[in-house]
Amino acid sequence: MQLQHTLDKQVEIVAREVFGGCKVRLTLSPAQPDTGIVFRTSKGEVKADIKHAFAYDHTMILDNGKVRVAYFEHMLATLFAYGIDNCYADIERTSGFFKFLQKIGIATDIEMVPTPEDRELTLCNLLDRNVVAQEGHKRKLVTLNKKVGNENLSLYPIEGDGLKITVITDYPLPGREKMTFEITRETYKKELSEARAYAQIPHGVPVAMASIQAALSHPRFGIGHGYKSSHYPNGSNLFLPASTKEEWRMQEVYGAEVLRHSVVDRAAIPALIPGRLCGVEIRVYRSGHVNNLFVTKEYVVPNLVSKTSS
Repeated sequence: MQLQHTLDKQVEIVAREVFGGCKVRLTLSPAQPDTGIVFRTSKGEVKADIKHAFAYDHTMILDNGKVRVAYFEHMLATLFAYGIDNCYADIERTSGFFKFLQKIGIATDIEMVPTPEDRELTLCNLLDRNVVAQEGHKRKLVTLNKKVGNENLSLYPIEGDGLKITVITDYPLPGREKMTFEITRETYKKELSEARAYAQIPHGVPVAMASIQAALSHPRFGIGHGYKSSHYPNGSNLFLPASTKEEWRMQEVYGAEVLRHSVVDRAAIPALIPGRLCGVEIRVYRSGHVNNLFVTKEYVVPNLVSKTSS
């Protein structure tokens, strides 16, 4: 029997959100069994549930008609990898500049989950000794009894209670790459948590110019962006385009780093469905957030079946 898990104490992260560069405080707190992952803001709360999830500007957004929260997928992937079923996530912007935007009436109503300079590793370190089983409360385990999906994202039943993710990427540099990971807390922290997304910078545009453009792209969020990082050798928590294979490899913190970030993105999928997905392999080839959500809503959720832990 698998038990539900939560935090045994409150943990806090203060970091910048990527769209406006404003500082945000994210506080994770224990929650009662069967709560799920619930985001709380000054306007109310929204549960991390596939019915509230939509694609939004190279990321995903939770929107229940009252509260909107964006850039949550990496946090959810981390909580899933660490086996956390229930917690509250309180979001509070702390930047004075954002409060000025609110005062003059042009601030966005979308709350943003912040991104630490070392990406998901910060949260992994906080969770390492802070996960507790909720005695007497069984997990609802779910699986699939047939293949579902499309040519870009498909899910297959496999033996056992694990969750595997296989990703194929095919960038001009470094070329076609393929890797499979079983999502466990150990694998996630050591092999995935620092992986960065590929920067969407047009070919030939200088990085400095792209940084200015990013800073001015979302004025309702702030004038800035949260992509700078002293943790990475290129000074960014984005993986920047390269002109040669050698330049590409030099900035990697892992081999196939961009591919590994794609694994993190897809690990958010099981965190949005009712129950804990297990005994499944997710296979990905050129599937963005729009297709991820489409497949999950149209194919995965309707075909979930209960599973007994083996």
